[in-house]
Amino acid sequence: MAYETRRPLELPTVPELRGYHVTDDPQPVLAALRAGTPLDRGYDIAPHADLLASGLYISEAPQLWVGRSANKWKFAEALTQDQRGQIAQAIRQDSRFTGDWYLTEYEKERAARWLDRFMESGSAVYLQSLAEQPYNFHSWKPSFLAQFGLTNNDTPHHVPVHAQGLFADVTSARLSDELFISLKRGGYDGAFVHGSIAFLPQAVVWHNRAVVQFGEYQRDS
Repeated sequence: MAYETRRPLELPTVPELRGYHVTDDPQPVLAALRAGTPLDRGYDIAPHADLLASGLYISEAPQLWVGRSANKWKFAEALTQDQRGQIAQAIRQDSRFTGDWYLTEYEKERAARWLDRFMESGSAVYLQSLAEQPYNFHSWKPSFLAQFGLTNNDTPHHVPVHAQGLFADVTSARLSDELFISLKRGGYDGAFVHGSIAFLPQAVVWHNRAVVQFGEYQRDS
């Protein structure tokens, strides 16, 4: 995609964005688009809004955002003690757990304690911890749960998004409220960053008019 540079902030820009919005529930965004309710609420209430700007967040790497979904762990609330034991046993027998190539002895011991606590309490917090680095045991996935005859109907939605307008590349900029106020006043429809140590690849769109597609929603021409 060809870059342009437009004043007043001398930031690289692109005329369109494509990606996915990862969410537990796409209906609030759909309702806002259909009703014309601003995507930009003027303040940030989204826990994943890393750019410090309010609006619709999307990414070309949705798999990196799934970890922030909360609803995917709801399945654990209904597990029996036997089912919790099956899950714990499957994790213990995984080659990442049994081999010497993936986890240190300390990490294995800590994981074993978390699994014991999960079996005793049923709290999903221990499975959540095991889904993070360095373990990466994604026990919420339907493909994992299927071996126990379990289903998970609360997996995150990956909603395809297409936006057109003027979007600023703020990867190298110093992010601040003042920057985004200036961008909005300057006629920009959103901003984005490339992936880095500090940020997951992401973009934010703050004008409804810029959203051409959001899942089943299509902007009127």
